[in-house]
Parts: sequence; C-alpha cells; structure tokens
Amino acid sequence: MSTKYQPLEGYLKSLPKSRASITLTFEYIEKLTGHKLPSSAHQHRAWWSNQADLSNRPQAKAWRNGGFKVENVKPGVGLVSFSRDSKFSISPSLVPEPHAIRPAQSRPPVPEKRTETDRAPGKEIVLLSCVKSKRTYPCRAGDMYTSPLFRKMIAYARSLNAKMIFILSAKYGLLNPDELIDPYERTLKGMKADERQKWAQDVLSQLEEFCNFESDKFVFLAGLPYRKNLVSHLKHYTVPMEGLSFGKQLQWLDAHLQ
Repeated sequence: MSTKYQPLEGYLKSLPKSRASITLTFEYIEKLTGHKLPSSAHQHRAWWSNQADLSNRPQAKAWRNGGFKVENVKPGVGLVSFSRDSKFSISPSLVPEPHAIRPAQSRPPVPEKRTETDRAPGKEIVLLSCVKSKRTYPCRAGDMYTSPLFRKMIAYARSLNAKMIFILSAKYGLLNPDELIDPYERTLKGMKADERQKWAQDVLSQLEEFCNFESDKFVFLAGLPYRKNLVSHLKHYTVPMEGLSFGKQLQWLDAHLQ
C-alpha cells in the first residue's frame, strides 16, 4: 500500500552503499514527500522512534524499509540524522507492492516524482561541480562551497528558474543544494580513471530516477573531469562556459547575472 512517505523510502534506498549516514532538514523531507510533517514531528522525539512494529508507523516503515534508522533528531531546529541499519530485515508483509515504488537503483534528489509532463523537452537541469574552498562546519550543500566562482555559478543557476539544480560532489555524488553535508577534502582530479568512471555511474543512477536522459535538457556549470563521463549518456546538454579560463568564467557569469 502506497503512503505519502514512500518518496523518503526511495531516497534512502537509492543512496550509494558507501553513504553510511545522512542528515536532512524537516523542510527537505516535506519537499521530498510533498506533504507537511505533522506537528508531533516538530514537538515529540517519539514520532521519530525506530519501532519494531511498523504496522501503524508509516514514517518509520519508510526509513526502515530504506535500510536506515534514526540516529539523532533535533525537533527544535528541524534536523534528523539517519544511519544505515544493516541488521533490519523487511518482513514480507511490509514490502511495498511492486507497482507502488520503482526499484531502488538510484537516489531521488528532488522534492517529488516527476510526471510525464515534467519530462517534456525544455525542462532544464543544471549541474554544478563542487570546488575546493569549503566551510569548516556542516551546512547545506548550497552554502558549503565558498569560492567566488561557485557562488556566482549557483546564483546563475537559480536565475535560470531551472526545473532542478544539483551539485556534483566528488565525495557525495549528486547533491541537492538543501541537503546537509559535512565538509570534506576530495576531488575527481585525485581519482584514478576507473574511480572516476564508477563515480559517474553512481551519479547517473542517482539522476535516472527523476530525469529523462533522452528529453531533458542539461546545463553543465562544471569542469571537464566532472562532466566527461556523463555527457555521452545525455541527448541534450550545453556547457555555456566551455573552454573559458577561470577569469573569463567569472566575467561571463558577471555579465549574465546583470
């Protein structure tokens, strides 16, 4: 039986196996499911408890079926941390009906499942690459990267009124700008060719759930290492700053932000 929390289940199922934990805002969960969380979720920790009996706990069923458990929750500030729960086995009676949710092969990083109308040509998806300069504390992915280039890129991406904006992270793969992450030190430049290929396959699988590689239009604000193994899978894409030096990219962005 389908419930309003199934998008959360699909999101957690499709996280890369290397992702041992994740922290989400209540706001992002609401965007993901398309529903407001009940007042009890903001007022009582018990709403987030990992109960064994899931028959009347659709929210717990979602994260447990997704292979995670709630590790910590801060109702006052609207944050919940999930960690992988490999010991939890799903009872056959709790497995969603085959038609209720798509196979967990990718990570759905957008607020809700897209309709066929949403998949029509002309819907732009903007992909930005991460950068070296970062904040030193956990925060939203959209705020993590501090270089002038990234700040201008994300401002330009938002000015396009795009259907979706994602950040290509060397560590996390595909990131929603609203997702909370920890600072890290990893770049694609330091990876071997087969590692970069594996990274690209993970990103593609994350995109696949909600993007149509044949009809959607992708805009890359990303360097060659971040797009090289992705573009061959996409029918429609543009790289507006391709070939521009660092300084020229800043100038291009300034001109298009005016």
